[in-house]
Amino acid sequence: MSESSRRHALDGPYDLGRSLLLGDLGRQNPVHARPHEAELARACWTPDGPASFHVRVMTDAVEATAWGPGRAWVLGALPTHLGLDDRPPRFPGKLGRVQARLPGVRRGRTLDVFELLISHVIRQ
Repeated sequence: MSESSRRHALDGPYDLGRSLLLGDLGRQNPVHARPHEAELARACWTPDGPASFHVRVMTDAVEATAWGPGRAWVLGALPTHLGLDDRPPRFPGKLGRVQARLPGVRRGRTLDVFELLISHVIRQ
């Protein structure tokens, strides 16, 4: 992989679409595109400047490619943004049954808190 691309091994199932919906990064966000259910294309602002990136989920890994002055920053932040480092505890009862039914859902972190807040304010 080049310095503008990274590959992250998956340690289990990963559901990109449902994981993005948890962080409100889904259907109606104009800076996101979903060319395929296992892909995400996005533009964002980073501390190093603007960047865009493309993520593709495969059975054993996630491949990411980024462009722009902020590409190194965004490639470094992608594992936490996509929830690849999320290790949720196993819950009992109903919540445990939901976890068992949706094993690939992970909780990620936002790349930009201000962007997330603005999207919520605008929709009110």
